[in-house]
Amino acid sequence: MNILISLNFSEENEWHKDLYLNIPTIDVEEILDTYYFLIDKSFMPNLENKQKVILSLTDNFKYWILRTEALNKGETVAFPIDLSDEYIGFLLINALDENVLSVRYGSTQEITGWQINAHNPEQFDLKYLNDTDISDSELIITKEDFINDIKRNINNLHAAQSL
Repeated sequence: MNILISLNFSEENEWHKDLYLNIPTIDVEEILDTYYFLIDKSFMPNLENKQKVILSLTDNFKYWILRTEALNKGETVAFPIDLSDEYIGFLLINALDENVLSVRYGSTQEITGWQINAHNPEQFDLKYLNDTDISDSELIITKEDFINDIKRNINNLHAAQSL
């Protein structure tokens, strides 16, 4: 199975414009910031390094997996991934049926990165989607493939840690 959603660290940048989100089948290429994962005092408050960012992202992605597994037909969830001073970028996941998802990328200025704890993605609620810019393009993917892609991305992040 090809990876449909990929997240990779930049080798040139740290904390700003340092994580690449790519969903090639719907032409989504976003450059994300991990700065708020670095400075989040709700998780490993005395540490600010790449290990902390990777562990926090890993915990976020594990939450994504659990939340996706629990989605029922017609339910929608938004997973924050790009926390910025001006906006939050997120993946919008809609369960088309019990096993098929629609995935779109969006951003909102209704809430910004400093207003939530990066390590607690459940703080980002659908109520923040009033002022949004959501891609018209959507990736249709099975739950299983989405979850497998997230697991592969977790493994890739940990591999990047050892570089």
